[in-house]
Amino acid sequence: MDCKTDYGVFGGLVRRFNPRIRTLQQAHWWQKEASSNDAEIYLLMPFVKYKTPIQVLLVCAILCARPISAPSQEDFKAQLARAAALRQKGSFAEARVIYEAVLPKLKAHRASRELGETLIGLSKIANSEGHYDLAVARAHEAAQVYQGLADKDGEARASNDAGLAYMNSGAYTEATRELDMALNLNSQIGNAETTITILNDLGSVYFYQSKYAESFGAYDAALQRLAKSSGEPWAQRWRQFTLLNLGALYQKLGNYQRALSINKEVEQSPEGLTQGNLGHLHANLGVLYRRLGDPQKALAEYRKAEHFFGLDHDMDGELGVLKNTGIVLALDLGRLKDALKTFTTARTLAEKTKDRREAMQSMLYRAETLYRMERFAEA
Repeated sequence: MDCKTDYGVFGGLVRRFNPRIRTLQQAHWWQKEASSNDAEIYLLMPFVKYKTPIQVLLVCAILCARPISAPSQEDFKAQLARAAALRQKGSFAEARVIYEAVLPKLKAHRASRELGETLIGLSKIANSEGHYDLAVARAHEAAQVYQGLADKDGEARASNDAGLAYMNSGAYTEATRELDMALNLNSQIGNAETTITILNDLGSVYFYQSKYAESFGAYDAALQRLAKSSGEPWAQRWRQFTLLNLGALYQKLGNYQRALSINKEVEQSPEGLTQGNLGHLHANLGVLYRRLGDPQKALAEYRKAEHFFGLDHDMDGELGVLKNTGIVLALDLGRLKDALKTFTTARTLAEKTKDRREAMQSMLYRAETLYRMERFAEA
C-alpha cells in the first residue's frame, strides 16, 4: 500500500478506529488488539477528512505495518516434502490432505515447480488407489505446468506418470505413446535417473502385451544406462529394481534357472528396495522354487512375501501370495487342512477389500480343497 502523508487526499478509514490514539506506541498496541479480535482495516471511500493530521499518520503506520500472511515458497516446499514422505510410506489419505490444501494456493500464483510436484503427487496417489482416469488427468495437468516453465525433466516425469496410469488401466497403446513422449523429452536433457525410470515402465508395458523381445530391450537399455551411472546414489536401488523386472521376464519365458539366479542376486543386496519390492522378490522366488520342484522352499518364500506385503499394506500382493501358499499346501504337500484355512483367509481378505474376482477365486480353491478332503456337501 502506498501510504500518503497528505491526509486531505488519503482515502480510507479504520473500522473501530479509536480517536484517542495519539502515539505510535498506542497505535501498535491497538493494532495487536484489533488483530486478535479479527478487526478489519479496509478502504471505504476516497477523500475522507480526519480530525487531525496525527490520526491520519497513525492510520498509515498501522496499515503499512500490518503483516501479510502469505505462505512462502519455502513453506510450500516443506509441506510438499512431508506429503511426499507420507505418500512413499503408503499414508495416501494424509498425503492427499496436504496436497489438496496447497493446490488452490499454488494455483492462485503463477506456475511453479511446486505446483507441478503437487499435481504429480496427486497423480501418483490416484494411480496407487486405482483411480486411473484421475491419475492421467493430474499428470497431464502437471505436464502443462512444466511445459510452461520450460522444464523438460518435469514434463517427462509427468508424461511417464500418465503412461504408468494408462498401463495399469490396460490402455497399452496410450501408455506406449506417453512413455515414448517422455523418453523423447528426457533425451533433450539427458537425466539418467528419469531415463531409467521410463525404460523400466516401457519394459513393463511391453511385458503385459507379451512383446517379450521389446520388453527385454527396454530393461537391457536401462541396465546399460545404469552401468554408466554406477557412482550415483540412486544407481544401486534402480539396478535392483531393473533386475527384478528382468527376472520376472525370464520367469515368464520359462528360463527358471536364469530367473532364480537374478532374484538371488537381488536378495543378497536388498539395499534401497521397498517393502513392496521385497514382497515381489520373495513371491517370485516362491514361484520359481515350486517350478523347480522344491515346494518347501517355495512355501518359505511365500511366507516372507506375505510378511513384506503386510508391512506395505499391499492387499493385492497378500491375496496373490495366500492363493499360491494354499496351492502348494494342497497340491504339493498334501496339507489339506492348512490349505483350507489359507484359502478361507484369502476369501475373507478379498471380501474385506470388495475384490469380487479374488473372492470368487478363493472360494473355488476352497471348494476344490473340500472336495479333496471328501467333504462333498460343503464343497
